[in-house]
Amino acid sequence: GIPLLWIQTYFIWRLLAASRYSRRWLLPSLVISTFAFIVSWQFSPFLLLLQATALYFVNIVAGFDCIREVLVNILNSYVLAMGLAVAVHFGSPYLLTSPFFFQLVALKTATSVFWCHRARTYTWSGWICRRTVHVLEGLLAILIFLLVRKLLAPFATADTHFYEILCTKVAAINDVLPSSWHLPASKLPSCAEPGFNANLYLIMGVFKLLEWSSAKVYLESTAAPLAAVACLLVFCRCVANCLVARSRPKKVTQAPERFNQPNGKSGARERQEIDTEDVKFDSEEQEDAALLFFVVQSLLFLLLGCLVNRLRVAFGPPMMVLAAAVWGAKLFPSTWRSKFPRVLPVFLLFGMAGHLFLMALKLPCISDEEGICQHMADKLSNDGDLADLYDWFNSETGNARPVLASMNLAGSMRAFTTVPMIIHPQPSSMCISAVFDFLVLLLPHASTVFREILLSRFVNIYMLFTQWLLNATAAKNKGYGKPPSSTQVH
Repeated sequence: GIPLLWIQTYFIWRLLAASRYSRRWLLPSLVISTFAFIVSWQFSPFLLLLQATALYFVNIVAGFDCIREVLVNILNSYVLAMGLAVAVHFGSPYLLTSPFFFQLVALKTATSVFWCHRARTYTWSGWICRRTVHVLEGLLAILIFLLVRKLLAPFATADTHFYEILCTKVAAINDVLPSSWHLPASKLPSCAEPGFNANLYLIMGVFKLLEWSSAKVYLESTAAPLAAVACLLVFCRCVANCLVARSRPKKVTQAPERFNQPNGKSGARERQEIDTEDVKFDSEEQEDAALLFFVVQSLLFLLLGCLVNRLRVAFGPPMMVLAAAVWGAKLFPSTWRSKFPRVLPVFLLFGMAGHLFLMALKLPCISDEEGICQHMADKLSNDGDLADLYDWFNSETGNARPVLASMNLAGSMRAFTTVPMIIHPQPSSMCISAVFDFLVLLLPHASTVFREILLSRFVNIYMLFTQWLLNATAAKNKGYGKPPSSTQVH
């Protein structure tokens, strides 16, 4: 799902910076990539939630009304992609009760109510009026989001485990704060103590806070420092260009007297100069909005990755893009590029050459146990029971039946077995539980062929895992010499 996310993000970035004519082929591409991302990863609605938040932030909070039309088109693309995904999933309540669906309802309603935005003006009265509209629209969107979430809360059970995991981060963050800032346990929310659904995930380190070992790699590889510099440059560019725009003379709303000269040549030349200047300014403003969107989205993904270590895959690629973009002139304000047309490119060229030399000294890896060296090393395990289990899978079960496994177990199984796996279906979801209950009731009445299909493709191996792990040691002590067979376990 992650590669599809970055393809989809690229289309959004191009939409924000492209001309109206170029958007014709970008919008269908955005719909297709968003649809593919939704159906390929169950966590996609949460990342799309942050992406839409970044877009709305740039329009409403940062005040880039130049992307208003693009924002509405992107929201329409979201709605179309979401509708296609729901249809493909046969009306899946997982999507219809996701926070991304609530957000789509809220943003579409708010943008429809406040459909007429004032053009950007550079007087205090115009600024106050425009920002007042932004505040009212934002408050309406928040209100509708909370209302829809409240109405659908009784049916939104598929994401219960995720909200519980996020709530436990309150206690985890409280533990890493300085002792003088610690809150007593009585003041923490009740959900800070993990329940059953949260413990299913928190037993694995990848669902805890970002590990220092990962942060250390980002720092030693210079990816994180350079990405931080890129974010600062984008913020500086947006502020500098905004100040230049405020000092820019007002557009000519009525043609000067020389426009009406008999030959019309001087008037046409003057109009062309004014139009060219306006187009250049609008293009620069759209590029500012596109860069700011990418930075805000990356920071939101960073926050999510810091809370859930596994989701660092969401901000790793954009961090590398930002780090590489430092050596490009586009991140600098237009005034700097115009004042130093030769010095700036030469400075950036030498900086990139020095950075490449520094990275070459670190090849092939930052350390022997990091990066590609870690992935190419032999996979080792010192857990005897798991080793016996993997050997049993390889020798006796064959590869015909897929195995339902927890993410923790499946992660190591992939390194030692070739058994096809279905990774951790959610028992906390009422929908999935109802499907399993329905299959159990259906089996006695199903035809022989249909029953064989169900048994061969959807056998619940959770019982096999737990029973095997409980009986493995006892079986060895009784002299069986090998784990019980699947027939014995059933």
